Amino acid sequence: MDTASQMHVQIPEETLEIITSGLEYHDKHHWIPWAWAAISREGDLEPIVDESSPDDASQLITLAALGHLYDKFQDAYTGLHPRDEFLTELLGDARPAINQIELARYCERNGHYDYSEIPESAAALEHVAVNNRTNEVQVRLVHLVGQARLFTSLVVAGTAIATADFGAEDDDAEFIPLGDSLTLDAFDPYLDDVLNFTLTAEKHRAYEWLTGDLDLG
Repeated sequence: MDTASQMHVQIPEETLEIITSGLEYHDKHHWIPWAWAAISREGDLEPIVDESSPDDASQLITLAALGHLYDKFQDAYTGLHPRDEFLTELLGDARPAINQIELARYCERNGHYDYSEIPESAAALEHVAVNNRTNEVQVRLVHLVGQARLFTSLVVAGTAIATADFGAEDDDAEFIPLGDSLTLDAFDPYLDDVLNFTLTAEKHRAYEWLTGDLDLG
């Protein structure tokens, strides 16, 4: 696999804003587009997010799932129990939001049901859809990029690691989020630092949660 190959990924700014505005932790290095590119590279997703696509509900729910995975990991990394709830609001009448009918059709196609409420509410279906998709993208990303690379990317994306424009020497150099390169190896310069230094109990716990060795929910 060519880890340095560039992906052409296009996520509308308004769509990405819906996702990131609901995050508890700031995605400092644009991890969500990077993760979308990693999955798109294998053909699992369309690289260009199109709000007029018949599959718009699936695209938005997948983006929400990536954001939810990001937040859950940051919880684990800081020693908290990874959250079950997510704060992103996907439902609405105008794009890029999706309406209740589109959500219901998505859940029906994918076999997602909420048995805690009869009849099912839109909010409950939204919760079930995003949580199920979060589990799917977590497993898929571990498979596609590997445990070490995925863990490193999430750690770095949630920290204030300075990544000024490569080659720039002055303190005012432009900050360039690592995820913007959209290459699989974007976070690799920090692999050794993240995996071999400052090893805390929280770091071990987060790694085990991410890779499935410890079930934290």
